Amino acid sequence: MIAYWREALPPAVSRALEAVGEEVCAALDEARDLAVALDAHFATRALDISGCGRLRHFLNAQLDDYLRRVKSTLIARSLLDLPVTIRGVNWEHVDFRGRRAVHDPDSDYTATRSLLDAPRRSSTCRRIRTAARTIAFCVHRADIPLS
Repeated sequence: MIAYWREALPPAVSRALEAVGEEVCAALDEARDLAVALDAHFATRALDISGCGRLRHFLNAQLDDYLRRVKSTLIARSLLDLPVTIRGVNWEHVDFRGRRAVHDPDSDYTATRSLLDAPRRSSTCRRIRTAARTIAFCVHRADIPLS
């Protein structure tokens, strides 16, 4: 994603996203609002972006996607030695060779026993999800004893 920022965005915007992304990644386990982090970053440069709705939303969305990718990669790498299937696309950066975990590019969540999801980290970014991905942790009905 950083390569995309450097290639597609003006250098000042790319550097701002990288700086805030690095700052927030350094404290990944802390609850941080990306909008607040962005506002603080620009405030140190005597810039107020609070009135720039479209720009602020774009920057928030970029950072949120970046952080979700960082977190999901950390989770995937921690599961590599377990007998799990990691489903979906965009996992090419994780090396599954010789590991117990396998990658299935199919996103058929009906065959999934559990699902981990990373919620958005910004008060200004909202996204409606499909019903199958609304809950952070889903349990397959086969895992629930009926007796």
